[in-house]
Amino acid sequence: MLMQKKMTLLRTSFALASALFASTAAFAQAIQVSNEAELKTALSNTSADIVLTQDITLSGEWIPIGTKEAPYMGTFDGQGHAIKGLTITTKADNLGFFSFIGSTATVKNVSFTGAKVLGNKQAAIVAGQAENATISNVYVSGYVTGCDHVGTIVGDARGDANVDDDGTNIRNCVSTAAAFSSDNQAGGIAGWTNLGMFEYNVAYGAVTAPGGGAAGICSMIDNNGHASFIGNVSAIPYAKGGNNCTSGILGWKNGSGCAIVDDDQNLSSDATQYFVGGNLTAAADIKFDENNEGINGIVTPAADLKTAATYTNAGFSADVWNLVDGQYPILKTQAAIENTIYTAQAPSRYVVGTEYDTQAASTLGSAVTITSSEPSVVAVEGTTLKFEAQGDAVVTFTAAATDVAPAFTTTLHITVGDINYAITTPADLMAVKYNMAGNFTLENDIDMTGVDFTPIGIEGNTSVAKFTGTFDGKGHIIKGLKYDNADKGEVGLFSQTENATITNLGIEGAHFVGNANVGGIVGRMYGGVTANCATLNSYIEGRDHVASIAGEINNTQDGETLNGGTVSNCFSDAVVKSREYQAGGIVGTITCGTVENNLFTGTVDDRDRATGMVALVDRNDAPSIIRNNVVAASHLYGDVLRIVNTAGRDKAQLENNYVLETTYCGANANNAGVMENASDATSENGANATLDQLRSQSFYEDLGFDFADTWKFLEGAEGKTYPVLKWMQPKLPTTIFDIPAERALLYNEGQEFFSFAPIHASYGQDIDVQIVSGGDKANIIDGALWAGDESGSWAGAGPVVLKANIASDVASLFNTTNADAQFTINIAKLGEGVDISTGQELVEKIKANPSGVFTLVKDIDMSGIDMTDFCSNDAFSGTLDGNGHVVRNASVNYTNGENKGIFCTTNGATIKNVAFVDFNVSAANAKHVGFIGSAAATKFDQVYVQGKVSGDDHVAFLAGDADNCTVTNTFTNGTLVGRSQIGGFFGCTLEGGADIQNSYFNGSLTATYRGWVGGFIGLIDKANSEVTIENCVSIGDCQFSQDANGDPKKTGPFIAGNSAGDTPNAKVNFSSNNIKNTNANMSNESDWPGKNPTTDKDNPVDYAQKMAAQVLQTSTPYENLGWDFDNVWTMDAASGYLYPTLKIFDSFPASGVKDLQNDVKATFVAAAADNVLTVAGLDAAATVTVANVAGQTVAMVSTATGAATIQLPGKGLYLVKATVNGKTATAKVLNK
Repeated sequence: MLMQKKMTLLRTSFALASALFASTAAFAQAIQVSNEAELKTALSNTSADIVLTQDITLSGEWIPIGTKEAPYMGTFDGQGHAIKGLTITTKADNLGFFSFIGSTATVKNVSFTGAKVLGNKQAAIVAGQAENATISNVYVSGYVTGCDHVGTIVGDARGDANVDDDGTNIRNCVSTAAAFSSDNQAGGIAGWTNLGMFEYNVAYGAVTAPGGGAAGICSMIDNNGHASFIGNVSAIPYAKGGNNCTSGILGWKNGSGCAIVDDDQNLSSDATQYFVGGNLTAAADIKFDENNEGINGIVTPAADLKTAATYTNAGFSADVWNLVDGQYPILKTQAAIENTIYTAQAPSRYVVGTEYDTQAASTLGSAVTITSSEPSVVAVEGTTLKFEAQGDAVVTFTAAATDVAPAFTTTLHITVGDINYAITTPADLMAVKYNMAGNFTLENDIDMTGVDFTPIGIEGNTSVAKFTGTFDGKGHIIKGLKYDNADKGEVGLFSQTENATITNLGIEGAHFVGNANVGGIVGRMYGGVTANCATLNSYIEGRDHVASIAGEINNTQDGETLNGGTVSNCFSDAVVKSREYQAGGIVGTITCGTVENNLFTGTVDDRDRATGMVALVDRNDAPSIIRNNVVAASHLYGDVLRIVNTAGRDKAQLENNYVLETTYCGANANNAGVMENASDATSENGANATLDQLRSQSFYEDLGFDFADTWKFLEGAEGKTYPVLKWMQPKLPTTIFDIPAERALLYNEGQEFFSFAPIHASYGQDIDVQIVSGGDKANIIDGALWAGDESGSWAGAGPVVLKANIASDVASLFNTTNADAQFTINIAKLGEGVDISTGQELVEKIKANPSGVFTLVKDIDMSGIDMTDFCSNDAFSGTLDGNGHVVRNASVNYTNGENKGIFCTTNGATIKNVAFVDFNVSAANAKHVGFIGSAAATKFDQVYVQGKVSGDDHVAFLAGDADNCTVTNTFTNGTLVGRSQIGGFFGCTLEGGADIQNSYFNGSLTATYRGWVGGFIGLIDKANSEVTIENCVSIGDCQFSQDANGDPKKTGPFIAGNSAGDTPNAKVNFSSNNIKNTNANMSNESDWPGKNPTTDKDNPVDYAQKMAAQVLQTSTPYENLGWDFDNVWTMDAASGYLYPTLKIFDSFPASGVKDLQNDVKATFVAAAADNVLTVAGLDAAATVTVANVAGQTVAMVSTATGAATIQLPGKGLYLVKATVNGKTATAKVLNK
């Protein structure tokens, strides 16, 4: 240990001497900066060396410098000057003067004074994250807040502990700043480290992290890392942290894989108070868990920490430090040492009757006094300011002097005003946020269309306060609210409420998109009451806990008593959608409380749980009562329970809940139907009720609906519509739900019809559907469209256009948002054969008859033809025979969704004798993505697909999901990027499995997060299935991107995984009569067949043969597998493609490669022979990229000599691209 310390000192001395020797030259080369504008300009180059020539005071919000991809890499030398007033309030991650600094970065000889950094994770004053950087002779004052990895010098001090890496060195730094984490990991110098060296640093500022490590120097060592601590001093007033991870120097290390390399001469003050798990704990009683030890340091009397000898004995250099008896040490280069005062974020407006708890605290732990110049305007009570009357006042905060720093004073100039509690304008509504405990009324309807609205309680992108007052809408409506931020939770008119009362309020035409806890009236309510409210003609979307009234009913707590919230007597016809979990018609989730006497008539869509009333009972500590509710939804799509999912929680109480018997339930519109014979009104699905019952006052009165004061029928509407709230007046907006997209009706025997039963009106009105055109081909009989004439005879193919409207008997009471809405039903004969010669014909004719037999009569170019949602409503179930032709340039783009591709869904289809080349499916946030999104019972024979695919989950070239699919004599190629579960043929196989024979995969598959990447199948996802892969070849690459950080990460040339667990899902038929390419890139270890090989133990799988790419560029290995090279396969050397192709094509259907315009500055010559490509004539440093005719990159090199020699994988035609100084030129080269 001593030898290591001496070596450290020797290395440091040598470095200091070298630095002094080079200082004059370095100063001449660096950018000299004297003001803020020059500073910002200089830092725009993240490699710049910068020196300060005077102190700089910053103005306004600072934008941190550097990114993870482009960190600051220069030298920043303050030359003893200070940067004053650094202010960052975005509450984002990676905040500091620098966001990221990297391996060649040095920050030295600078002070940051009066800093205010409000962050989230990785927050500090100097740098949010420092990786292999050096920070020395730096002083900081001010404060930093966040929730994790909060420090004053750096948030993270990191390096790569798995390689020979120095990590981040922080040396000779002083901090009087405070590090306040609301949860985990805070340190007086660094918030976290995995590889760091901390030498001769002094921390004076307070540290809090109630849920994690809290310490004077660094909170923790993590990620099997190691760190050294030499000669550090913690003289902080207090550390408040979690159990067994709170101490003077290092809070803790996370497990036996982490190491403390050095712990030498670290001192901690005996005046420091330690609050461990909330309990004041003496330094001698601080304990650590086994393998999680921290460093408390040598507990030293505070008086000794004010003697010079203490520091010289610890190794402090008098050349760097001012060491004076009777004083704490400071750096010779630093600004004057100072105390500062932390205050909580102030309200944006000061309003009479409200108060502001400043939470004022000295960063050095000294007493803070607060005085007001006008107590009658602003009164002071402890740390709280109470706004008593309109007027102006100056509030003065004074932190008492300490042994470290003198007293500190700051002032706050306050103007107290008032707001209008009787709301009449949009401005009045937006001012509610200034008194979240106020009592408000809405005096008239308000139109917020075009107003930049933020949910009440959200400031910027942060939920800052809960509404705790009352809001009486008095029967008025707020129209046109819009807030769209998919990353923000707690979204609604009110972001969050606590014991608030919201009544008699309507919102109409709202559009809310958020993350978790999204509702029309309130995102998340803690206790309180929401009653007699309506969400009308609105769209409510979130990721989880989504509903039309309240995203979540949570509870308040009084001792052991949980006080739940109540949602009662509310009406909604909203469209509710969750992108992932828990969507309910009225309430998203409930922890405890009551949901009663509500009526929901809209729609709910969810990938997970979809319900008509409450999506989930989320706790079982206290009763959740759901009773006397009515669901008259048009549809519930997802994993459906019509009333609520109790998740087996026995304190859920269900009674008298009813559902319209014609509410459609299912996974989606293509897989839905009514729930028959539902009769239990106490069940999660409720009991069925007829339309006539739900139009009857007596039915609701039996449920306890109050028709004297709360509910009514519009005049003359009983028996024709649902009831409404008493305050609702015509004309009300109404929507006709589930008007079908373009569909096909296939005539066979004259008994075929399309039912209008899924179409509902939002108030239960009758729907009048009429034929607009095509009435000679079909008839409307008994609420359905029947194919054929009145006698049921075939009357011809073609479109029938229909329109839907509200029945005339109540139409005057409503404004129909989609009046005269038209839809098309295409009449066709089952199995009818059709020739296709154009791209437009392919789309239109398959849409008109998705079960038809289609034959291509020529090659087709799909450029410019819209294929969005092609075969999504009616799965393609017919036959597409390419007859040896090629379809090029089909392209679709999706932002999200499921089952997305050129063909969205197929079921019972046959696709054969065709190539789809240069297709593009761009759907990075969608699931089940490929040439086909989801394929069921589909046969592929003599098919080639080549293109680009991007998706989220279950992504593949052929089909994202495959269920009972058969593939023969088919090959895939191209570039595919997905987040997880991706395959060269199928991303995942389902219950029906797959059978793939005499086929091969070529191309590049890349996963960006986690999961299984397989050349044929990513993951066999369902149990009790069977998968066969025989006589097949895997040629292409399976890999994970460098930034993929999920787990697991598995690659395999054929199957990456046979289930995500430890038990195989499928019987797999796989023998050694399959071949894998030994030159292919498999970036991660395989899961299969080493794990979960097959469920059939009597017929074990074998391993594939191994062959090099060059061998696979001949026909021999394929012929040995039994491939038919007489009739089906061929090698087409003339095309330049190196692997087998299908004989049905006149020549290999190569990807369209266009020559680029050569720039005169980027010309070159290229020639190839015997698998060697020679490039010459480049004028400067260049990047040379080589691709084959299938569009695959086979080589990429950089050259600084103007020439390059590149090994090619085999004979054929190649595209060579050279890029020089941003200029590009290309050439085609034939390797003979």
